[in-house]
Amino acid sequence: MSIKLNSSSGSITLAPEDGSGDVSVTIPRAGVIPTKSTIDALGIAATSVTGAQASAITANTAKTGITSSQASAITANTAKVTNSTSASDLTSGTLADARFPATLPAISGANLTNLPAGGATSINGLTDVDTSTAAPTDGQVLAWDNTASKWEPTASASSESFAYTATSGQTAFTGADTNSATLSYTVGKIHVFLNGILLDAADYTATNGTLITLAVGATTGDTLQVVAYGVLVSAGGGGGGGAWNKISTTAITSTTAEVEYTLSGYTVYKIIYHGVNFGANESGLGIKMTLGASGTYSETLKWQQWRMGGMNSASTVSGYGGTGSLMGFWGGFKVQSTNGNTSGEITIFNTAGQPVIRVHDQNVDDSGAVGIGTTTAVAGFETPTATGTIGKFKLLAGTTTESFEQGTFILYGLTT
Repeated sequence: MSIKLNSSSGSITLAPEDGSGDVSVTIPRAGVIPTKSTIDALGIAATSVTGAQASAITANTAKTGITSSQASAITANTAKVTNSTSASDLTSGTLADARFPATLPAISGANLTNLPAGGATSINGLTDVDTSTAAPTDGQVLAWDNTASKWEPTASASSESFAYTATSGQTAFTGADTNSATLSYTVGKIHVFLNGILLDAADYTATNGTLITLAVGATTGDTLQVVAYGVLVSAGGGGGGGAWNKISTTAITSTTAEVEYTLSGYTVYKIIYHGVNFGANESGLGIKMTLGASGTYSETLKWQQWRMGGMNSASTVSGYGGTGSLMGFWGGFKVQSTNGNTSGEITIFNTAGQPVIRVHDQNVDDSGAVGIGTTTAVAGFETPTATGTIGKFKLLAGTTTESFEQGTFILYGLTT
């Protein structure tokens, strides 16, 4: 047999000596991909190429004659070549046997609650939102009414913050804070923070509106912050039909000389007081106020009063005016600490140039015989300035040196 090599075509010709016929075999040169007809002629069966096999092809490019770009194309189309993917090929998770659906399945709302039948197109359609009593107005928010178990529209509530720096082991925090603001809050409407961390209700006691008591004493230098939230109520008589914002509550449980307010941010104020008792030597409330925030309580007031009351069935009616830096008023008899109380409201119309206050006071005492009295008074400054307003307002136990022994004072504000 003779062998002939054709370098131009890359073929080998085998010529048998018996002359039965030449056989030619073409060997691909480097960089040439054999055709399907060439593979079929050699009797090589078709097979699948996996990603690992494609990588091996890449590594053996020099041996196979396949370039790097051609090997990359094979790797990118491995899924098409093998036409199968197993869940075991995934790093994590599972892969269903069937192909992914064209669209995701619908999400069921069967477990959702408080939705009306047929869905809701507005918040008014939710079953736990009640706007039937009062339709919402501009600027209002939803507040939870625990009694009705409903969300109801209300004006946004204000808040006031108090900060204290603790001493070693301190548990009780009350009175003036580091900014000279006197602690006052509505029970159940506060947040208490210690060094910026919100405390659970079990970590402190806050039951009287003026005192916070920690369950565990603080460390020297700790910062206790109390955020007191206001409550909004409907305006009462003389309120002008708006919404009164509850500013503070002062609850007196021990001897207190006075209750003082700094007035800022509102044009009308209302002080509601109840359960107020005095010592045996005092009869009723006293009022002082300053012209502007820098006043000294020495400004002269001018007032008119009408009083009706007396012991048993007797009654007297009188009216009188007066001037001075302290206005006292009473219903005609003493209200002693164990036998009666005083209640009422004071409305402050803080109009620039001519601020004025109006008092409605009533008292009841049952020491020996029942006494009932009521006083109505109007007061202002004798010589107000053109733009002056009431800066500070002080309530005292009458006109003597007596003190309050108990009582609650609530301050509201209204912007007209």
